[in-house]
Amino acid sequence: MKVLLLGGSLHRPSHTSAMLRIIDAELSRAGHEPIRWDLGERPLPSPDPQYHRDPLLNPDPEAHRLTLAADAAQAFVLASPNYHNSFSGLLKDALDNLSVAQFEGKATGLASNGGGIPATQAVDQLRIVARGLGAIAIPTQFVTTDTDWVEGQDGYELASDSLQRRLQRFVAELISVGSRLGGGER
Repeated sequence: MKVLLLGGSLHRPSHTSAMLRIIDAELSRAGHEPIRWDLGERPLPSPDPQYHRDPLLNPDPEAHRLTLAADAAQAFVLASPNYHNSFSGLLKDALDNLSVAQFEGKATGLASNGGGIPATQAVDQLRIVARGLGAIAIPTQFVTTDTDWVEGQDGYELASDSLQRRLQRFVAELISVGSRLGGGER
């Protein structure tokens, strides 16, 4: 199953980017094909409403590549830092470069890093956005704080065994729901 991991932060090093990396690794270990799109590394243009109905018409090459990746995905992971009790404008712009057609009926996992406090506001709001896009947000969400991470050789590494188990549950649930929705057949 192809899973588009969309999110990130402009900050480097980034806890949200580290989330994308470890979710990518967990999906790969389970035999799936993650497509990681870290918005801090692969920026997108501001969304242009004239392409809202058909994002493939957008002449921007990165917006076009994102749309093709979203079309090919059978499931999604949306990840964001918690900014002002919400998800980042960077992720909002990326979602606004796409349309309902890319998300409708696809399983979606939601993840965020709350900085210094455990905070679910970003994933709570992303759940509403996923519903608006016709996606099916899985019940398990993956939420961390800065203290759940330690600096490692390749950037931040998850330090908590309980969060490692939650990550495994998150990925297993995403694959299970995605497969039931037909994600394994596309």
